[in-house]
Amino acid sequence: MKRRLGEYKKQHESDIHKTMVKFLGSIIIALSIEALMLVFKFALTDSGKLQYAVLLIGGITALLIGLSIYIKSLTKIKVVVAIFDLDGNIS
Repeated sequence: MKRRLGEYKKQHESDIHKTMVKFLGSIIIALSIEALMLVFKFALTDSGKLQYAVLLIGGITALLIGLSIYIKSLTKIKVVVAIFDLDGNIS
């Protein structure tokens, strides 16, 4: 069935969550590449500034942990929604 021009496509909640995970994943990848470049740059030029690269790697680690908790909570929500229907009855 084709949609007509201007017809609104209803988005599911999972679409929003998938977009969020992809966005955060791309941010984490970009920051990881930047941190790797900083490690090499500061290792060659000024090892005193290496702490900033390590702090950036720590921040990336926190983002990864936060993303994994977010994904795990999504799977728990999907299980609860699958068990109960809209009236609150167990299916």
